[in-house]
Amino acid sequence: MAPTNMETNEFIAAQRLADSARYAIQKLEKVLYKAMSPTLAQDLKLDEISSDLARCLGRISEQQDKHPSAYLPGGSGEVALPEPTIVMVDTRDALVDMLTSMAGALETPNAAAHLSVDLEGYHLGKDGTISLVQIFLHATNIVYLVHVAVLGAAAFSTPVTAVSGIFKGVSLTLKAVLESSTVMKLFWDCRSDSQALYHIYGVKLAGVVDVQLWDVATRGSSKERARVKSLHHAFTQRMRRDISEEDVKSWSLVKEAGHRTHGGDAYDEAERWYIEAGGRLPEDTSSKRQDSVGSQDSDSDRESPNKGQDVFAQSPLRPLMQAYAVNDVRVLPVMLEHFTIKHRFWSTEWQVRVCTASEARIEEGVDPKFNASMADVRNGAPVGWRDVVQVDRFATS
Repeated sequence: MAPTNMETNEFIAAQRLADSARYAIQKLEKVLYKAMSPTLAQDLKLDEISSDLARCLGRISEQQDKHPSAYLPGGSGEVALPEPTIVMVDTRDALVDMLTSMAGALETPNAAAHLSVDLEGYHLGKDGTISLVQIFLHATNIVYLVHVAVLGAAAFSTPVTAVSGIFKGVSLTLKAVLESSTVMKLFWDCRSDSQALYHIYGVKLAGVVDVQLWDVATRGSSKERARVKSLHHAFTQRMRRDISEEDVKSWSLVKEAGHRTHGGDAYDEAERWYIEAGGRLPEDTSSKRQDSVGSQDSDSDRESPNKGQDVFAQSPLRPLMQAYAVNDVRVLPVMLEHFTIKHRFWSTEWQVRVCTASEARIEEGVDPKFNASMADVRNGAPVGWRDVVQVDRFATS
């Protein structure tokens, strides 16, 4: 049997040094009163000792952030990832059905989270296109794949009259849902999504919680809070205590398969690779109905200049791309719970910071000068977050 961390030579050596340092500080405390003077702390260079200790703690936190499963007690891995039903929304009838179901499910304003949302498109942003909007309705465990490449502007403007829920009696559209501040929506880095929705279809997001910001907020070391991480990095590195190894691997497999479909011609090869690696494809949920979806306004419905390469613009949407589209939104509620309810560094102060920063990201998207593709903008965390001193709310005094 391999030795545990507390049985290794390295740990034993570190323990001896820590015990010696603790003993020395305890002895120092007992004799301080005999040498008391106004400049005693400076004369003994106690500030340097404090800095050395803080540096040691920071090094530990940094390693825990990078390799949590190796340094923290093993989690149960009992949190199951949602396995939502996929509903393809590529006709007007399917869109009306989605809005009707959504209106009935949105019963409580300002709930912890009603929806998880993500977008796919070609060069997603103000100068690109939106091909797909993925909406995970938590209350019903359904992911709606709204095929904007097929529906065009009708995806956002088609109305239904809500007969229940918080929108009762209101003519409800997808635009209204996305713009509602009382419908809480989870995104992972909403900046490009916000930019595309606003500049292409005139939709200004509201009620957004950017889970990427919670990932930053709950990191232990200041160095790790200086930059944001990808969803793949955060999920595979920070969720291993909650999620089983099998679920992490299957989620990553879908991610890798999707990345292999760089162009339409690569899809078949990527699908074969995915199946041979043990992946499971969902059933084809594309609607076979051919009902009208409304007029195509060239100013608000941009056809991808490389539609053959945009696998999300192709109709019907192929099974592997459906699986890829669902993959991200289904993990966001689980990650939010990990970073808030369960996490030792959650606080009301961080709650305010994340909400404020989420709203700022929406405004960044509205600004036509904003370029989300710039590396420093894309990767930089909110200013000042690295300087926040973390407080462990579970620590015993």
